[in-house]
Amino acid sequence: MTAWPQIVWSEAQQIVDRIGWQVAVPAALPPDIFFARLWDEGQLVKALLYLAHALSRRDAIEWALACLYDNGIDREDPVARAATEWLEDASDANRRAADYAGGKALPGSAEQLLASAIFLSGGSIAAEEQTPVLLRPETCARFVACSIIKAATRGTAFEQKMGRALSMGEAVARGTQKGF
Repeated sequence: MTAWPQIVWSEAQQIVDRIGWQVAVPAALPPDIFFARLWDEGQLVKALLYLAHALSRRDAIEWALACLYDNGIDREDPVARAATEWLEDASDANRRAADYAGGKALPGSAEQLLASAIFLSGGSIAAEEQTPVLLRPETCARFVACSIIKAATRGTAFEQKMGRALSMGEAVARGTQKGF
C-alpha cells in the first residue's frame, strides 16, 4: 500500500512525465519517496510543483485555498468565496464564476492565480457559445503551484511558509487532511 492513498500514481516517473522534467534521480521510486527527496534536498519549489501534479485537481485547489488562508487571505475575499463554491459544486457555472472573481483580483496575485487554476481545472476555456477549447490537465496544477508560491512570498519567512504548505499538501496526499 502506498503512503499516499489519495493519488492515482504508483511511480514518481508518472508525475515527473506530467511535469516534463528530465531527472537524474531514479524516478521509479514511489511518489512519496521522490517527494521526500526533493524536500530533503531543499528543492522546495520543485517539491511543491511535483505535489501539485500528483494530487487530483480538486484536492490541489483545496490545498491552494488552504495555503492562501494560511497566508492571510480573508475568507470573504471574492476569490476565496468563489473557490469555496466551486469546491462544494464543481459546476461549469462555478468554474466560470471563479474566473470572473479572479479577473477582479490584482493581476499576478495568489488570488488571481488560484482563480485561474479553477478555471483551467476542466471544461472549455472558450466562451460558452463558442467551440470548446480544452487545455492539458497539467495546466491547472501549474497554476495551483504558482498560487501557493506567490502566497508564500507575502511578507517574510518564505522557506518556513513553503515548508508549511508542503506539510499541508502532503497531508492531503496521505489522506489525513480533508477540508481546511
